[in-house]
Amino acid sequence: MRSYLAGVAVLTLLLLMAAACRHDAEPEAIVPPAQTTDAAPEEDRPAVEEHPAENIAPVSFRESLLQLDFGQSDESLGFLFLSLTADEVPRQPWTVVRHLDGEFSIGMSFEATREEVERLLAQVRVEGAGNVFYTNNDQFPNHPVLRMTDLQPETVVTLGDLPPITILKREPLGVTLEYEDPTTPTPGLFVHPSEDEWAMAVAIVPTGHPDLVLRFSEEMDQSPNPELPAGEWIDAYRYRLHLPRPEATMPQERVSTGGSLHAFRSAIGNYVYRRRFGYSVIQVKYSDWLDPQTGERVGWSENDPFYETIVCSPDGESYVGTAVVGWPEGDGTGYYHRMMLERKGAPAVVIEPYFHTEMIHMGSPVQWVGNDRVAYADLHSLYVYDVKDGSRTTLFSVAGTKWHILHAAWDPWAKEWNVMTGTYDAPDDSDYGPYPVDLHLLDEKGNPIGHRPDWSLSPAVEHILMDHPVVPAENGVYRTFYRDGKPFTRFEGRDGSTEELPGAIEYADAQRAILLEYVEGKAILYVWKPHLRQLTVNADAPDFIRAVGPAPVAGSPSGYLYRYDAESNEWLRWESERSVSLPLHKSSGMYKKR
Repeated sequence: MRSYLAGVAVLTLLLLMAAACRHDAEPEAIVPPAQTTDAAPEEDRPAVEEHPAENIAPVSFRESLLQLDFGQSDESLGFLFLSLTADEVPRQPWTVVRHLDGEFSIGMSFEATREEVERLLAQVRVEGAGNVFYTNNDQFPNHPVLRMTDLQPETVVTLGDLPPITILKREPLGVTLEYEDPTTPTPGLFVHPSEDEWAMAVAIVPTGHPDLVLRFSEEMDQSPNPELPAGEWIDAYRYRLHLPRPEATMPQERVSTGGSLHAFRSAIGNYVYRRRFGYSVIQVKYSDWLDPQTGERVGWSENDPFYETIVCSPDGESYVGTAVVGWPEGDGTGYYHRMMLERKGAPAVVIEPYFHTEMIHMGSPVQWVGNDRVAYADLHSLYVYDVKDGSRTTLFSVAGTKWHILHAAWDPWAKEWNVMTGTYDAPDDSDYGPYPVDLHLLDEKGNPIGHRPDWSLSPAVEHILMDHPVVPAENGVYRTFYRDGKPFTRFEGRDGSTEELPGAIEYADAQRAILLEYVEGKAILYVWKPHLRQLTVNADAPDFIRAVGPAPVAGSPSGYLYRYDAESNEWLRWESERSVSLPLHKSSGMYKKR
């Protein structure tokens, strides 16, 4: 009977605590403590000290207890972080660590009558909290929640005959991924969580290297724990992490693995920050980027194999390498990118260790503005990074408005920015769109020089507005828009000429433009030659199409890659997918040969 009630109590209490502590799966919807719907009105909240003593035999907390659940919250985050059954509650004074400064709660599940619960709560003592009250004891008398605010750095809670609990405020447990031998010459890219609130520990390393180490900032509890990832303790601060060994014949260039850090606890019970509970290891087959014409290596850094895009400065003296190192939780879109500046004769410089964006230009999150500045954008702002002094400035922002940035492209010939902004406020108040997209023209310093409202009416695919790419070329600018849900591109020549083309722009130079459209899942390739006013249409690609420089590449069910030949308007077999990795960046035809 006791085990049955325990199961029911756990389920009920989790639901109650989720409301009281506002679980972090949906942090934006969290209600501040004073507004929680399950809290009793202020005048109905019994303070802990108000329980009268009764001259009858005491009720034992330990004998009546089924489970304790600990939660914490602030104005933006709330979660349960520790649950203990009655048998797991220590028999000596013990410590619980908190990270947040809002509300701390202890949910209690009893096997007791309503009267016995009242007598149990009368035995609770709290030292070091400014506001102490209970909730749920009217509607769910067997599952009261003790809630505390204005806690001191050390707060002591005594639950009847259980040992005192000291609640300590601490900074979250720090953790990094690194090589076991710090002097190893093996290259690798490492993201440390301290660099960003959302950053988790990430390592990008060559396939087949020795195991990695998780290094913690505090002395750790090394007790056996089956929930820890595969590995063993080296000492009180380091845990050797066993990595899978990808087969040498695996076709993927990158193999990603990861796990959870939730089971790790320090000797005093500290744990990693809630938003950094995971770690990720990306193993990469070590090969260089090659020039499509000469076959020679592109770049000069030992980090090159780890990058997914390489974008060179106009003078070729520098480039920015980027790699995906994370992804948002839940329904979030875009990726987190690591951006590295590479210059001849100088060590690599981290531009952004963990930058989230949905804005991709020509396949990369970065683009050059001259030889000394690099630009990139998130949902709200367009940033420019100065290569010489390492500073970052905000060039354009829609923060605080209903708009967000869909695309941004620097036009080096006109010396101006093209920025596309979109909003989910449909003009006819429709819940499903289409949604308006505006074009902003800015000078080099971000000053507005033109605005074209209602540039496009964008459909939404899986609740996301379509991309509206802009690709400048020497002879004109290509800007994509949507009409009746279909993509079109307007070409505006430097000579004042205009042309409307089918499809979304993928690549352009002075001789050609490459556009793509998908009809019922089938790719249609358009090749536009502006000097001839000639449009070629090809719908015979074997499978998916990737714009890779001036020569698009298509995959096939047979496992081969095909290159498009503009002269014959045909797809010619090129390489095996197992031996070649294509770049995400579309302005270059560089590739990797594995």
